[in-house]
Amino acid sequence: MTPDDPRGAAPAAPGAARVPPFIGAVHGVDINHDDDIDWPVLYAAGSRFAFIKAREGVTFADPDLRENFEAARAAGFCCGGYHFFRPLADVARQVDAFLADLRAIGGLQLQPVLDLEWCGKDVTGDGTGDDWTRLTLHERRQVISQALNHVKFATGRRPLIYCGRSWVDEQLGGWIPPEGIARLWVADYRPYPPAMPAPFSQWEFWQYGEERIAGCDHAVDVNWYAGTEASLRQILRPLA
Repeated sequence: MTPDDPRGAAPAAPGAARVPPFIGAVHGVDINHDDDIDWPVLYAAGSRFAFIKAREGVTFADPDLRENFEAARAAGFCCGGYHFFRPLADVARQVDAFLADLRAIGGLQLQPVLDLEWCGKDVTGDGTGDDWTRLTLHERRQVISQALNHVKFATGRRPLIYCGRSWVDEQLGGWIPPEGIARLWVADYRPYPPAMPAPFSQWEFWQYGEERIAGCDHAVDVNWYAGTEASLRQILRPLA
């Protein structure tokens, strides 16, 4: 995933202490097939949740989704899947494929995540730049609303939106769906508190940087959950 602002994101030494934003906050990671994780070691170092990449657009399915889910669960982690949203791909097809991936995993899961961020020009191959720029502002907002509502109606759960405030300001004109439709996983590598996109006043998860920590062979995305481990585990449900 791409941070909102990478300043101050120098990797920490393996096992380095992390200062929670408040007492009781829970540490976790988000990963994809490029990350090699020793899950029991990472759990022993204090992390308790993992968001694992499932899919990108319609056609790319992360080949390590099941392996990572099963290994993380066996080590005691609360797990959820995230989908790298491609604005030029068919909304229903990519969301259905993402949810099918998660249903195939089964078991208790954190809420599904739509990862909203810049998309490289390599997807279109015509050198015109980020995929979002190929849509009007109205179309960008429309495809995001369609995707979030599709997840909500298909699963009965409010999805998480992963995004950063600067991306929301630049690509969506400062607009983001309200909390009644989705919950917020904010990306901001600057010191606490993270910059919040309106209308949100509270984050549920915060990606605060990249660190090389115990159990990881290189720097990975690191996060906080705004609650206790007990409340985190209460989020876990089967995917309808």
